[in-house]
Order: sequence, then C-alpha cells, then structure tokens
Amino acid sequence: MSTISSFPVDAFGFILALLAGASVMVNGSTQQMPPDAPRLATRTQVQKSPAEDSSAYVGSVELTLVRLRPLDETMKRMAGPTFLKEATDPVAVEVTTQKPLPRSARNTSAIIILNGEKFPDTWAILPNRLVLFLPDRLKLKPVNQVAAAWLGAEQSSTSKRPLTLRVPAPQRK
Repeated sequence: MSTISSFPVDAFGFILALLAGASVMVNGSTQQMPPDAPRLATRTQVQKSPAEDSSAYVGSVELTLVRLRPLDETMKRMAGPTFLKEATDPVAVEVTTQKPLPRSARNTSAIIILNGEKFPDTWAILPNRLVLFLPDRLKLKPVNQVAAAWLGAEQSSTSKRPLTLRVPAPQRK
C-alpha cells in the first residue's frame, strides 16, 4: 500500500483546519496590521460640478452694442507683440452680447462677423463682451454690419439683427 504522507489525518481535523483557514481569510489576519502598511483602496465619491446652463448656445447670438476702440494697454497685451509689430493702425471692434457668454470651455467659441467676413480669432471677455483686433483701421468701411455667431454653427446662430458700426473718415496727420 502506498501513501502520500505518513501523517495520519482524520476527517474531523481536516474540516476543522479548513474552517480555521477560511475564518482567517474572511476576518483578516489575527495579527495587527502595521500603521504604515498599504491599505485597500476605498471608493471615493467624485463631486460633480453643477451643470452649466447651456441656453447661451441655443438660438442666435444677439448683440446690444458695438463700438470701435483704440487699443489701450490691456488690449495691446491681449493682441500680442507680433500683431502690434505687423499692424499699421490697429483698432478693436468690441460688441456686447444680449446673453452672458458661457464660463466653461466647449468645442465652439463666439466669433464676430464684420461685413460678412468671419473672424475666428475673436476674444471673449466675460460676462458678455467679444473683441476683434483689426491691424488696420482702413479695413473698415464708413458703414459696417457687425454680427456674431458660434463657430461651426454660423447658419443657425448668426445674429438675426446685426448692428451698424459707423466709422468717421480717418484724420490725416
């Protein structure tokens, strides 16, 4: 007769040892865990930010005011040194939107449309201003049509009532 082990084990002892091992596995080790030992990961709840009101993206971008401004120090910093170096008579076209602009970034941005030409490098200044930097005042006509829209959705979001910007003739120096 051949045996695997010469240690005699009865069925009761085997079951008792099996239960003791299962108890240690379920309840954890009988020894204390060191305080600097890694712990099991715990599930943390991610706090979601409140959903942004997306009503600003619905419908057309209506304007309440348009004006032509010379560049002040803040505007010059926004326009950048390359723009200023290449510009001959820079001006800013600034519009105010009827609804506040959204605060969070999306895959679109508001643009100014000047006399039918779209300017995708329009700056948004919260809560409701858009600014377009023109390198030369001569790009403007005596009477200009100014609208705004969401880039990529111009057909459905262009201002229904564009504003008129009247520009006096440039003074010669």
